[in-house]
Amino acid sequence: MAFLVGGANSASGGYKIDNSCRFNDGDSAQLSKAFGANAASRKKFTISFWTKRGELGSDNAVFGAKTDSNAWSRLHFDSSDRIRLQNVASGSTNVEFEASPKLRDPSAWYHIVFALDTSQGAIGDGVKLYINGTRITDTSSSSYTQDAEFEFVKNGITTYIGHDSENSSYFDGHISEFFYVDNQQLAPTAFGETDDNGVWIPIDAKGDLTFGTNGFYLEFKGTGTSADASGKGADTSGEDNHFDDNNMTAEDITTDTPTNNFATMKIHGA
Repeated sequence: MAFLVGGANSASGGYKIDNSCRFNDGDSAQLSKAFGANAASRKKFTISFWTKRGELGSDNAVFGAKTDSNAWSRLHFDSSDRIRLQNVASGSTNVEFEASPKLRDPSAWYHIVFALDTSQGAIGDGVKLYINGTRITDTSSSSYTQDAEFEFVKNGITTYIGHDSENSSYFDGHISEFFYVDNQQLAPTAFGETDDNGVWIPIDAKGDLTFGTNGFYLEFKGTGTSADASGKGADTSGEDNHFDDNNMTAEDITTDTPTNNFATMKIHGA
């Protein structure tokens, strides 16, 4: 399956994304936050982000949280370069969605949206994946339990971006415009649109969203080292759910973005 996605200056005249965060898996780079309040819902939420992959053919974690070895959640690219969402409760997988398309272009920015509402009876309603605005229903593996609760943004549990503590996996590449919307299952049009050339591009979504108690929006504009408004993981949603950075430097905040795509060369598997 081919996806139309913008390159350098593809969104000319439209919304511009200023920054991304670069993650080097060799440095164990990650962002982390231990949430101190209960989410409005851990059954219903939307994750949206743009990413440019830096490593192919190996496990790359994007988002993860773990209560213990019997309860954990992860969103990652697997070693087959498919995007995969997993949730484990009481030692058993109750949600798994592994998309069949393989995302293997390290020069492209991909927009990923996972929209969840496990109160729905069927996986087709409870788990919705969109890549560059296109709904993905073709899976290489899937399972679903109604009313499953995820470990993401759970009170007292550390949630990671760029790391998965269950499988000791790290992300390699760039991430931009990371949204987590608590207690809403949103369509991709909340975050992007198709331009006149048929290319999926970002929109200025912040002002139109209600993020919820544990929602957040990371624009990656700060270079500070603390979990506050000046840090790399600053939350600009208004909810002040700032993330701490680990094993990162100021140079990891870059201007390589979906609207200003830098030329990239990466050796497969490096």
